[in-house]
Amino acid sequence: MRFIGPESHEGEAVEKYLGKWRYRAEVPAGAYDGQKNDTAVMSFDTAVGIGVRADLDEDTVYNITKAFWDNIDQVTSDAPWAEALSVEFAASQRGLMELHPGAARYYREAGVIE
Repeated sequence: MRFIGPESHEGEAVEKYLGKWRYRAEVPAGAYDGQKNDTAVMSFDTAVGIGVRADLDEDTVYNITKAFWDNIDQVTSDAPWAEALSVEFAASQRGLMELHPGAARYYREAGVIE
């Protein structure tokens, strides 16, 4: 696999393209098995999240959220891109969606929201 970055990742046109939900991200050489790049490549990321229905049981969502973050080392060992994940970013307000009460409970306990 070879990552090919944009000709330029700076400037007004790039900022417009990125908008609110995309970010610059560097893919280091050797990040993936079989990767052919000898040097880092600048690329773009997109903010994504996991959504659940509003009436899903609070304890279930709390337990799922807690299990994910308690095991983030295992997640990142299988998916190098996941090293960019942060509990602070995950708990931050994005768009109009609100945190599920179960997720909010976990993030409060983790000290990343009030």
